[in-house]
Amino acid sequence: YHATDRVYVMEDRGGEILLSQFDEAGNPQVWTGVPGGITTYLAGSGFASDFAVDNTSHNGGFYVQGQFGSRSLRAYNYDGSTRIDSFGWTGNRCAVDVGPDGVVWQTEGQFTRKFNPDTGQQFLPPDDGGLLEQQACNIFFDGEDYLYASKDEGEGGVYKYVKASDLMEFEKTWEGFGDHSKIRF
Repeated sequence: YHATDRVYVMEDRGGEILLSQFDEAGNPQVWTGVPGGITTYLAGSGFASDFAVDNTSHNGGFYVQGQFGSRSLRAYNYDGSTRIDSFGWTGNRCAVDVGPDGVVWQTEGQFTRKFNPDTGQQFLPPDDGGLLEQQACNIFFDGEDYLYASKDEGEGGVYKYVKASDLMEFEKTWEGFGDHSKIRF
């Protein structure tokens, strides 16, 4: 859901990624940035598909994870037109989300990677992601900017970390691998 009063839906149909949008009453809406006045369109293909909407003041549109050339992410405007054709991590990946500052986060199990929402360029160390060896597959941020991660390894569950802006400093205090979350739900 986005503040534009649209509900966005991504469907992975056997490797084809389809996107639809609906109003609050559930009526299909036309993608005005896509030729043909369609309500559902093929956004890409690939494995480990995921979808994230930018609900921050950055207003970067939405992001689809799949396979786009040699990369795994594509950025779209809210009208469905492509904003950044192909960027992101090329190896294993789990999920994509948008941080409180509009930065695009992508997980791959052992750590996360961060990308500039305007250019698709990956941030370089020391601000390149985080959650080193935390086995985080899905991440999300709450209204107070705290980072949460779900883990498929070990005990599983949802884990709360620190605010996204504090993550890199927080990681400097870690000694060794293992769980460094603050709370497990």
